[in-house]
Amino acid sequence: MAGQGSGGNVLAAICSFFVPGLGQLVQGRVLSAVLWFLFACAAFAITWLITLSLLPFGWWRLLRAETSCNFYWGEAWVQRCHDDLDAAWWHINQVR
Repeated sequence: MAGQGSGGNVLAAICSFFVPGLGQLVQGRVLSAVLWFLFACAAFAITWLITLSLLPFGWWRLLRAETSCNFYWGEAWVQRCHDDLDAAWWHINQVR
């Protein structure tokens, strides 16, 4: 294995920046490369599933707060708008 800061390590780091596990593959560590790539793909998929499952709640609350439907609740529409916007803010922040 090459020493610290050698050309092989720099190339591996650059490769890993673009594709998870590619740096390990460049250095000849096939099992480590495959496991790291699979881990990165699973983490990416889980992140997107969580994001896509939570965002619709925030969007729905935001849409409901901004539409004229809230005007049918008489004097309580202002508080209801604020409640919906607060709920939308909470759901959108859960995605972050």
